[in-house]
Amino acid sequence: MTTKNVTDFLQGFSIEDLKDRGVLRGTSNQLKALSIGPLIALMKEHSVDSLEYPSRNWFLDVEGNFKNPASQELKEGKITDLSNLGSVFSYTNTTINPYYEGSHVSTETESETQLEEAEEITFRLENDLQAALRRNIEQLESGLNIVDGGNERTVEGGRIDIIAEDRSKRLVVIELKAGMARPESIAQTLAYMASLQQEEKRPVKGILVAAGFHPRVILASQAVPNLQLKEYSFAFSFRDR
Repeated sequence: MTTKNVTDFLQGFSIEDLKDRGVLRGTSNQLKALSIGPLIALMKEHSVDSLEYPSRNWFLDVEGNFKNPASQELKEGKITDLSNLGSVFSYTNTTINPYYEGSHVSTETESETQLEEAEEITFRLENDLQAALRRNIEQLESGLNIVDGGNERTVEGGRIDIIAEDRSKRLVVIELKAGMARPESIAQTLAYMASLQQEEKRPVKGILVAAGFHPRVILASQAVPNLQLKEYSFAFSFRDR
Protein backbone atom coordinates (compact mmCIF):
# COMPACT_ATOMS: atom_id res chain seq x y z
CA MET A 1 0.00 0.00 0.00
CA THR A 2 1.44 3.37 -1.07
CA THR A 3 0.91 6.15 1.45
CA LYS A 4 2.07 9.73 0.92
CA ASN A 5 2.09 12.87 2.98
CA VAL A 6 -0.78 14.94 1.61
CA THR A 7 1.31 18.13 1.47
CA ASP A 8 4.10 16.42 -0.48
CA PHE A 9 1.56 14.86 -2.83
CA LEU A 10 -0.13 18.19 -3.61
CA GLN A 11 3.22 19.91 -4.13
CA GLY A 12 3.89 17.46 -6.94
CA PHE A 13 1.39 19.41 -9.03
CA SER A 14 1.03 23.06 -9.94
CA ILE A 15 -1.82 25.21 -8.63
CA GLU A 16 -3.16 25.46 -12.17
CA ASP A 17 -3.23 21.68 -12.56
CA LEU A 18 -5.00 21.18 -9.24
CA LYS A 19 -7.55 23.90 -9.96
CA ASP A 20 -8.20 22.54 -13.46
CA ARG A 21 -8.79 19.10 -11.96
CA GLY A 22 -11.16 20.53 -9.33
CA VAL A 23 -8.96 19.60 -6.37
CA LEU A 24 -8.33 23.21 -5.31
CA ARG A 25 -11.39 25.44 -5.31
CA GLY A 26 -12.22 29.13 -5.01
CA THR A 27 -9.93 32.13 -4.97
CA SER A 28 -8.24 30.93 -1.79
CA ASN A 29 -7.33 27.53 -3.29
CA GLN A 30 -9.23 25.55 -0.68
CA LEU A 31 -9.76 21.83 -0.27
CA LYS A 32 -13.55 21.58 0.02
CA ALA A 33 -16.35 19.02 -0.23
CA LEU A 34 -16.22 18.98 -4.03
CA SER A 35 -12.46 18.38 -3.90
CA ILE A 36 -12.81 14.80 -2.65
CA GLY A 37 -13.81 13.11 -5.91
CA PRO A 38 -11.10 14.80 -8.02
CA LEU A 39 -8.49 14.21 -5.30
CA ILE A 40 -9.23 10.49 -5.07
CA ALA A 41 -9.17 10.25 -8.88
CA LEU A 42 -5.74 11.93 -8.89
CA MET A 43 -4.50 9.51 -6.22
CA LYS A 44 -5.59 6.53 -8.30
CA GLU A 45 -3.88 7.89 -11.42
CA HIS A 46 -0.59 8.09 -9.55
CA SER A 47 -0.96 4.74 -7.72
CA VAL A 48 -1.28 6.38 -4.30
CA ASP A 49 -3.56 4.37 -2.03
CA SER A 50 -3.78 6.86 0.83
CA LEU A 51 -2.77 10.34 1.97
CA GLU A 52 -1.92 11.29 5.53
CA TYR A 53 -0.80 14.17 7.71
CA PRO A 54 0.43 12.43 10.89
CA SER A 55 0.80 15.47 13.14
CA ARG A 56 -2.91 16.26 12.69
CA ASN A 57 -3.94 12.58 12.62
CA TRP A 58 -5.53 13.28 9.22
CA PHE A 59 -6.04 10.51 6.64
CA LEU A 60 -7.86 9.77 3.37
CA ASP A 61 -7.67 6.71 1.13
CA VAL A 62 -8.99 5.78 -2.30
CA GLU A 63 -11.71 3.59 -0.75
CA GLY A 64 -13.28 6.65 0.86
CA ASN A 65 -12.06 6.01 4.41
CA PHE A 66 -11.02 9.15 6.23
CA LYS A 67 -9.96 10.55 9.58
CA ASN A 68 -10.13 14.18 10.68
CA PRO A 69 -10.24 14.89 14.45
CA ALA A 70 -11.19 18.51 13.66
CA SER A 71 -14.41 17.48 11.93
CA GLN A 72 -17.60 18.85 13.46
CA GLU A 73 -19.43 15.74 12.25
CA LEU A 74 -18.08 12.18 12.01
CA LYS A 75 -14.37 12.24 12.85
CA GLU A 76 -13.45 8.88 11.35
CA GLY A 77 -15.13 6.45 8.98
CA LYS A 78 -16.50 6.43 5.44
CA ILE A 79 -17.09 9.64 3.50
CA THR A 80 -20.45 8.16 2.45
CA ASP A 81 -21.55 8.43 6.08
CA LEU A 82 -21.08 12.21 6.09
CA SER A 83 -23.92 14.64 5.50
CA ASN A 84 -21.32 17.32 4.64
CA LEU A 85 -18.32 15.95 2.72
CA GLY A 86 -16.43 19.14 3.57
CA SER A 87 -15.97 17.69 7.06
CA VAL A 88 -13.00 15.75 5.66
CA PHE A 89 -11.12 19.07 5.36
CA SER A 90 -12.61 21.00 8.30
CA TYR A 91 -9.97 23.27 9.87
CA THR A 92 -7.13 21.59 7.95
CA ASN A 93 -6.46 23.84 4.94
CA THR A 94 -3.99 25.99 6.84
CA THR A 95 -1.83 22.96 7.64
CA ILE A 96 -2.18 20.23 5.02
CA ASN A 97 -2.78 22.42 1.95
CA PRO A 98 0.45 24.07 0.70
CA TYR A 99 -1.43 26.30 -1.76
CA TYR A 100 -4.07 27.67 0.59
CA GLU A 101 -4.22 31.46 0.53
CA GLY A 102 -6.06 32.16 3.75
CA SER A 103 -5.09 35.81 3.82
CA HIS A 104 -6.67 36.47 0.43
CA VAL A 105 -9.86 38.46 0.87
CA SER A 106 -12.51 38.69 -1.82
CA THR A 107 -16.28 38.72 -2.11
CA GLU A 108 -16.18 35.14 -3.36
CA THR A 109 -14.08 33.94 -0.43
CA GLU A 110 -16.30 35.74 2.07
CA SER A 111 -19.38 34.15 0.49
CA GLU A 112 -17.78 30.70 0.69
CA THR A 113 -16.96 31.25 4.35
CA GLN A 114 -20.47 32.45 5.11
CA LEU A 115 -21.91 29.39 3.34
CA GLU A 116 -19.69 27.03 5.37
CA GLU A 117 -20.70 28.78 8.59
CA ALA A 118 -24.38 28.52 7.64
CA GLU A 119 -23.97 24.79 6.92
CA GLU A 120 -22.30 24.27 10.30
CA ILE A 121 -25.07 26.15 12.12
CA THR A 122 -27.70 24.07 10.30
CA PHE A 123 -25.91 20.87 11.25
CA ARG A 124 -25.80 21.89 14.91
CA LEU A 125 -29.47 22.87 14.88
CA GLU A 126 -30.41 19.49 13.42
CA ASN A 127 -28.34 17.77 16.12
CA ASP A 128 -30.16 19.76 18.80
CA LEU A 129 -33.52 18.99 17.18
CA GLN A 130 -32.69 15.29 17.09
CA ALA A 131 -31.66 15.27 20.76
CA ALA A 132 -34.87 17.07 21.77
CA LEU A 133 -37.05 14.73 19.71
CA ARG A 134 -35.38 11.63 21.15
CA ARG A 135 -36.30 12.89 24.63
CA ASN A 136 -39.90 13.62 23.60
CA ILE A 137 -40.65 11.10 20.86
CA GLU A 138 -44.27 10.62 22.02
CA GLN A 139 -45.00 14.23 21.10
CA LEU A 140 -44.37 13.36 17.46
CA GLU A 141 -46.80 10.45 17.49
CA SER A 142 -48.41 8.61 20.36
CA GLY A 143 -47.05 5.11 20.80
CA LEU A 144 -43.72 5.67 19.06
CA ASN A 145 -40.74 3.84 20.57
CA ILE A 146 -37.15 4.51 19.48
CA VAL A 147 -35.40 1.29 18.40
CA ASP A 148 -32.04 2.46 17.03
CA GLY A 149 -30.20 2.30 20.34
CA GLY A 150 -29.85 6.06 20.54
CA ASN A 151 -27.60 6.36 17.48
CA GLU A 152 -28.08 7.20 13.82
CA ARG A 153 -28.06 4.06 11.67
CA THR A 154 -26.30 3.81 8.33
CA VAL A 155 -28.14 2.00 5.53
CA GLU A 156 -27.50 1.82 1.80
CA GLY A 157 -29.38 5.09 1.26
CA GLY A 158 -27.41 7.00 3.93
CA ARG A 159 -27.64 7.80 7.65
CA ILE A 160 -31.11 7.75 9.23
CA ASP A 161 -31.64 10.38 11.93
CA ILE A 162 -34.02 8.29 14.08
CA ILE A 163 -35.60 4.86 13.69
CA ALA A 164 -38.68 4.16 15.77
CA GLU A 165 -41.47 1.60 15.94
CA ASP A 166 -45.14 2.49 16.04
CA ARG A 167 -48.00 0.75 17.82
CA SER A 168 -48.51 -1.54 14.82
CA LYS A 169 -44.86 -2.68 15.10
CA ARG A 170 -44.10 -0.91 11.85
CA LEU A 171 -40.65 0.67 11.57
CA VAL A 172 -40.63 4.45 11.27
CA VAL A 173 -37.87 6.41 9.53
CA ILE A 174 -37.70 9.93 10.96
CA GLU A 175 -35.79 12.52 8.93
CA LEU A 176 -35.13 15.96 10.45
CA LYS A 177 -34.55 19.31 8.77
CA ALA A 178 -33.70 22.37 10.84
CA GLY A 179 -35.20 24.75 8.28
CA MET A 180 -37.48 24.32 5.29
CA ALA A 181 -37.59 20.86 3.72
CA ARG A 182 -36.60 21.18 0.06
CA PRO A 183 -37.80 18.83 -2.74
CA GLU A 184 -34.64 16.70 -2.50
CA SER A 185 -35.56 15.79 1.08
CA ILE A 186 -38.40 13.62 -0.28
CA ALA A 187 -35.98 11.50 -2.32
CA GLN A 188 -33.63 11.30 0.66
CA THR A 189 -36.36 10.06 3.02
CA LEU A 190 -37.73 7.56 0.52
CA ALA A 191 -34.23 6.16 -0.05
CA TYR A 192 -33.87 5.62 3.70
CA MET A 193 -37.27 3.93 3.88
CA ALA A 194 -36.54 1.60 0.95
CA SER A 195 -33.10 0.68 2.32
CA LEU A 196 -34.44 -0.10 5.77
CA GLN A 197 -37.32 -2.15 4.40
CA GLN A 198 -34.91 -4.24 2.31
CA GLU A 199 -32.67 -4.86 5.31
CA GLU A 200 -35.37 -5.61 7.88
CA LYS A 201 -38.00 -7.24 5.63
CA ARG A 202 -40.70 -5.32 7.51
CA PRO A 203 -43.20 -2.58 6.61
CA VAL A 204 -41.71 0.91 6.94
CA LYS A 205 -43.26 4.35 7.05
CA GLY A 206 -41.57 7.72 7.07
CA ILE A 207 -41.97 11.00 8.93
CA LEU A 208 -40.27 14.12 7.60
CA VAL A 209 -39.95 16.77 10.31
CA ALA A 210 -39.11 20.36 9.36
CA ALA A 211 -39.78 23.98 10.21
CA GLY A 212 -41.60 24.34 6.90
CA PHE A 213 -42.13 22.60 3.58
CA HIS A 214 -41.53 23.64 -0.02
CA PRO A 215 -44.82 23.42 -1.99
CA ARG A 216 -43.37 20.61 -4.13
CA VAL A 217 -42.62 18.60 -1.00
CA ILE A 218 -46.24 18.89 0.08
CA LEU A 219 -47.45 17.80 -3.38
CA ALA A 220 -45.02 14.88 -3.56
CA SER A 221 -45.97 13.61 -0.11
CA GLN A 222 -49.60 13.32 -1.21
CA ALA A 223 -48.55 10.54 -3.61
CA VAL A 224 -46.79 8.54 -0.88
CA PRO A 225 -49.36 7.13 1.59
CA ASN A 226 -46.75 5.92 4.09
CA LEU A 227 -44.96 9.28 4.36
CA GLN A 228 -46.07 12.01 6.76
CA LEU A 229 -44.96 15.63 7.06
CA LYS A 230 -44.67 17.11 10.54
CA GLU A 231 -43.98 20.79 11.10
CA TYR A 232 -42.25 21.75 14.33
CA SER A 233 -42.16 25.05 16.20
CA PHE A 234 -40.67 26.35 19.41
CA ALA A 235 -42.63 27.81 22.29
CA PHE A 236 -40.96 30.03 24.91
CA SER A 237 -42.20 30.85 28.39
CA PHE A 238 -40.77 33.41 30.79
CA ARG A 239 -40.91 33.95 34.53
CA ASP A 240 -39.35 36.40 36.95
CA ARG A 241 -36.42 35.28 39.05
